[in-house]
Amino acid sequence: PGNAVNAVVYSGFLDGIRCIARDEGLRGLYKGLGPSLWLVSHGAIQFTLYEHFKRALSSTPIVSRGLSSPSSANNGTSVVDSLVASTASKLVAAAATYPIQLVRTRMQELGPTAHHYRNLVTGVRRVIRSEGVRGLYRGFGANVARVVPQSAVTFVTYEQILKLCILAK
Repeated sequence: PGNAVNAVVYSGFLDGIRCIARDEGLRGLYKGLGPSLWLVSHGAIQFTLYEHFKRALSSTPIVSRGLSSPSSANNGTSVVDSLVASTASKLVAAAATYPIQLVRTRMQELGPTAHHYRNLVTGVRRVIRSEGVRGLYRGFGANVARVVPQSAVTFVTYEQILKLCILAK
């Protein structure tokens, strides 16, 4: 069922480089580099928004939010505040950069349509033309389901370790 894609199996990292260079040339080794550079903005968006959301949450009295965990400048960021801020910041960053990630993935795919995605701009145009604007977010839900929990655990862990470091002073 569906279109089967022949998976290319490499015996290792160096074999992969050698085969790609042989079959696609030096340019093949750098497929998707442009979009990858643009995707650096994902982290910048996420970290900036995380700090913004965290500050906004910590300035809201905890009683008015109906939560029982303490959050103050003395106690650091609460687990709940960190979860909310990390989830919100990850969702916004993912929504802002997902089309770039989608096009990069398509640029790196092998197959008869790979040449249609020569760069980010032509890739975005092609997706919109063939699938509509919604096509730029194909697979977004599955991606968010995978990355949001990971982000939440990372930020909560960071905040808790930061608290321990401050207490250890």
